[in-house]
Amino acid sequence: MQASTLAYSFKVWIMAIFIGPGLLGLGFWLRDRSPLDWSVFTFLGYSIMFGVVFSIPGFFLFWVGAFSICGKSWPVIKKRLVMAVLALVLSVLTFLLVAQVFGIPSWRLTWICDAAYFPALVAGIFLNPVPEPEPESF
Repeated sequence: MQASTLAYSFKVWIMAIFIGPGLLGLGFWLRDRSPLDWSVFTFLGYSIMFGVVFSIPGFFLFWVGAFSICGKSWPVIKKRLVMAVLALVLSVLTFLLVAQVFGIPSWRLTWICDAAYFPALVAGIFLNPVPEPEPESF
């Protein structure tokens, strides 16, 4: 089950890495109503790059949490909800860490980033099949 949980966590992480910056960029674009140019794609590229770098610790913590949660005999919906809460906590902590490292004074920007990444994480959690525990053999 360890390999299937790693694959599940990786799929959730990849969805968040690519969908999260897209939602963030779309939100900024809708707010500014500026014409699409190369700066939008540059922003998306930097968002994906920083997302990969700063979310690696969160990915490993999510993998450990998902392994623990998937090993329980809970209903699938309860597993998904607990993993969504875990993903929310890890996402908030990641953006708070980034804000501290780069000295970003605005908490509003941190919550805007969380609002973009969390739906991508929830989509990854709920759209991918949850690994089931393997039956014990003697």
